[in-house]
Amino acid sequence: MKFIKNKYILILLLVTFTAGLLSGFFWGSKKNINQAKKEAPYKERNLDYINVDKNDKKIIPIPEYILKSLKLSGFSGSIDEKQWKQFLEKTKVQGIKNLEKELKQPVAVLLARIPGIRITPSLMKLIGDDINKIDKDGNIPLFYAAEYGDINTLKSFYEAGGDLYFTKTDENGKNIDILNFASKNKRVDSIKIIDFLLKNGFSFENGEQYFSDAVRNPYFNAKYLEYIVNNIDLDFNNVSTPLFQDGLTANMSREMIDIFLKKESIIEKSRFGSLPVLAAASVNKNVTVGIFKQMVDKGADINASYEGITPLHYAILFGRADLVKFLIKNGADPHLKGESGTAPVEMLGLIEKGAIQTPGKKSDYDKIHEIIADFKK
Repeated sequence: MKFIKNKYILILLLVTFTAGLLSGFFWGSKKNINQAKKEAPYKERNLDYINVDKNDKKIIPIPEYILKSLKLSGFSGSIDEKQWKQFLEKTKVQGIKNLEKELKQPVAVLLARIPGIRITPSLMKLIGDDINKIDKDGNIPLFYAAEYGDINTLKSFYEAGGDLYFTKTDENGKNIDILNFASKNKRVDSIKIIDFLLKNGFSFENGEQYFSDAVRNPYFNAKYLEYIVNNIDLDFNNVSTPLFQDGLTANMSREMIDIFLKKESIIEKSRFGSLPVLAAASVNKNVTVGIFKQMVDKGADINASYEGITPLHYAILFGRADLVKFLIKNGADPHLKGESGTAPVEMLGLIEKGAIQTPGKKSDYDKIHEIIADFKK
């Protein structure tokens, strides 16, 4: 009965970690993939939805009275960005106000999400004094232009009177500015937006504010990360989740990992005892055995654990046979029970029985089984 009890403790811990710390890495991405399969392609969407950001699949429902007006205007099928802009330009002020009321946000926020949009005189008449209107989240349209648009979107809103230097305070008391939003921009040319902001007086001096968003963004230019890491006095460990660990669980690129590995103070776990970086590295597909070795050479504890969950547990969970082999070869014991009461080899048995859902393939776990069997010999 003791093993059964410990089995459920282990499963609970793994579920807690993967649903929390690792949700953005695996479970969140799997959910998005499944959701994308359910949704029709952009060009096949019904008229009652508008896709305001093709990259992120963000859609906004259009009120019924707007639909009728669109259909009377000759629109059918899905509505693209060009048609949407044309419609807004032709819509009377009263219609725009109704639209804002229906969607509970300024219409300028919708416009700011459209890449390449130009704020024409006719659009300015519709927007009126609302070019800097704050929405329910405390953001102005220019923030969304920086996050979702391209450089032309941003410049168009700025030239139309958008407040480039507007800041807000988040729930933790930190000042958030437009550079925070630009760091999230997942468009290939987002570097142009960041360059534009840096030339207009912004800086990465408060680097920790930008870091978490940056490492999750595949288009965030590595040169900026390198500048932040090398020139800003960051506290890499005195946060609830160490910055390097945060990047690893966000599937940080190998180029960014190499930048971090040049630092000496990135291996410690946080003061709150969160998951050690080696365990976090086990879930990052960009972490090779060579990178793992560099981390160990810098002092990372190969058997470090949090409530009994070790790097070996996570390497097995994610089907990383190469890392399992490296860890065992360098001293990780697959039969050692930690605080969870369940050894890595026992967890492998639970996976093979289907008691734990995993992202790996059966062939991965077959290889791991052979590696552990050789360890017994």
